[in-house]
Amino acid sequence: MAGATESTHAAIARDAGDLRRSLRFNLIGYVVKFAHPFLLIVVIALYGPGPFGVFSLVQAVLMVLLRLALLGLDKGLLWWIPRQVPADERLGLRAVLAISAATSAALALATALALAPLIAAWAGHPEITTSLRWMAAGLVPMAMLEVLCQAAVGKRHIEAHVIAKEGVVSLVMVLAALLLYALGLAETGLALAFFASYAAGLVAVLWVFRRAFAGSSWQGPAWRLPPALWRYSWPMWLSELAQALFVRLDVFVLAALTDEVAVGIFAGALQYASNVTAIRVSFDPMVMAMVSQIGHTNDQGRLRRGFAHAWIMVATLQIPLVAFMVAAAAWIVPLLGESFSVAVRPALILIGLYSLHGLFGLNQHIVSGFGHSRLTFVNMLLAIASGFALLVLLIPVHGVDGAAWGIGLTYVLLNLLWAVEARLITKGWHYERSIAAVRGLTAIAAGAMAGAWIGLAALCGPGVAADLTARIGGLAAFAAVFAPGMIALRRSGRLSGDASRASSAGA
Repeated sequence: MAGATESTHAAIARDAGDLRRSLRFNLIGYVVKFAHPFLLIVVIALYGPGPFGVFSLVQAVLMVLLRLALLGLDKGLLWWIPRQVPADERLGLRAVLAISAATSAALALATALALAPLIAAWAGHPEITTSLRWMAAGLVPMAMLEVLCQAAVGKRHIEAHVIAKEGVVSLVMVLAALLLYALGLAETGLALAFFASYAAGLVAVLWVFRRAFAGSSWQGPAWRLPPALWRYSWPMWLSELAQALFVRLDVFVLAALTDEVAVGIFAGALQYASNVTAIRVSFDPMVMAMVSQIGHTNDQGRLRRGFAHAWIMVATLQIPLVAFMVAAAAWIVPLLGESFSVAVRPALILIGLYSLHGLFGLNQHIVSGFGHSRLTFVNMLLAIASGFALLVLLIPVHGVDGAAWGIGLTYVLLNLLWAVEARLITKGWHYERSIAAVRGLTAIAAGAMAGAWIGLAALCGPGVAADLTARIGGLAAFAAVFAPGMIALRRSGRLSGDASRASSAGA
């Protein structure tokens, strides 16, 4: 029993160390990605909401094709690699790379030669045919980047995801788009920048992969997958296909029911609001690798502490960001252009609903990390059905606002489903009291922000300067409560876990 306890304590310490390392890389990544929204504003303003809406539609189609090409093997690696001993960590990886390269190349060729006009006609936008052909060439580097990134994160090298996949790809995309526009390539600039960004991301992730797997060598057949890896991967493949459709479901339905200008406006609001979920998403691969290993040993104490540690890290970064984005939305979103002033309200709707998804979406990794890949697929089908119903119901009446409400409420419903399933799978509740403490502090800080904002607005009266004063004052009130409150919680030991508090009380 003592040995088992020491092993659990050592594993919890290692999880905490890896999560802290993940946090450091995320902070570096945020510095790199900080310039992206502002550069994207310039890109959208230069190319216009119509062309950017077409680009967003093509990008959505390609994300579905990418999931089709990968066969779920990238997500399978994230579950498979943490369960292997170091000597076998590359087992099956050679076959995954070979199969993914072959399927993505075949699909890219088929898209460029035959499918582009058909997909464009199906989307109701024949003018995207040329862009789709240019961007289809990016399928191969996209697939290779995904496989190598998930493999490296399976070894807990989160920099593959944060720096290479998210940071390099997003930054090169906007910089290349600006450069190509300056060179007079306004018609194909976005498509060419898309390909360049994924090529650059692949080079970056190769460097991380070589460091992560420096202590092992290639093994296993070139084309035959381990049976257990394939049994887990194929339901994840169906799930990823469904998720790729679900992620862009709002764009597809909005394009079908409105026009490309509305799609472009919604895409602008979505780009701004998606920064809320980007924090949690950047932790997702690390949490999935950690939960997969915990699920292999079924260590409930380690799961409870690791989940709380990850949740608090996400909350510490996300909650202040949400406060800033709410206060600044009316000033930042219209910078996209005059027509984007109407995007402020849908952006705020998305921010509010995405904040719940960002904080509680970690439950999905318990479902998939414990090996329930088929249940993950069923969940995505339910999300698509409910999302489609809400979007079709709300968009004709409320337009872009309806799209925001429809997809945001769908994410909330999906989070409730994940939470219930996670509790049934683990046969217990994995939320520590430390999470409740952070949620309580957040409610108090939000109340202080609202009170200061409303009070200053009433005191200062109408006008641009008065509005700015009220927003800054509200944000300052939030910071004055949340920052010292988190410091106090940390110093009191209330964020260290239930077990640690019990040990301290006993001592």
